[in-house]
Amino acid sequence: MRFVTSFFITVVILSSAELFLLVEVAAKFGFMLTFMLCVFTGIAGGAVIRSQGIDTLRNINRSIAQGMVPATEIVSGLMLIILGAFLMVPGFITDILGFILLIRPVRNLAASYLIYKFKGHVKIFSNAGSAEFQSESSGINEAPGQVDGNVIDADFREIDPSD
Repeated sequence: MRFVTSFFITVVILSSAELFLLVEVAAKFGFMLTFMLCVFTGIAGGAVIRSQGIDTLRNINRSIAQGMVPATEIVSGLMLIILGAFLMVPGFITDILGFILLIRPVRNLAASYLIYKFKGHVKIFSNAGSAEFQSESSGINEAPGQVDGNVIDADFREIDPSD
C-alpha cells in the first residue's frame, strides 16, 4: 500500500475515533469539562514541548561540537514538532500519544527506530568534491572539509549580463 493511501486511511480512522471519544466523554462528563481538558492538554503540552525543544537544540549543538552527527537529536526534534500538532489537535487519543512520546527515552527509542527504518533510503551528498581549502594562516592546503577555523563571510549579488 502506498504511503499516501495508508496515511489517508490512518487520518480518517484516527479522526473518527477522536470524534467518537470526544462525544462519549462530553456525554458522560459534560461539554465544558471536555472542552477544558482539551484546552489544558494543549497548553500543558505546548509548555513541555517548548522546554524539551530547547533541550533538544542544546543536545544538537553539543553533538556537533563533539564532532558527531546528531541524527537522533534531529529526528527527536522533528518528532517534537509532530507532537506539538498532536497536542494542539483536540482529542484524547492524540493527546495520549503525544504525552507518551514526550517521555525522552521513548522519543529517543522511536527516533532511533525511524533512523534505522529509513537509513537505506536516505543518501547524503557532499558538494565539497575534490576542492581544497587553503589556510591563510598556515599556507598549507588542507583536505576537503577541513579548515583552520576562520570564517569567511561574503555577500553575493547577481550580475546583470546587460550591463
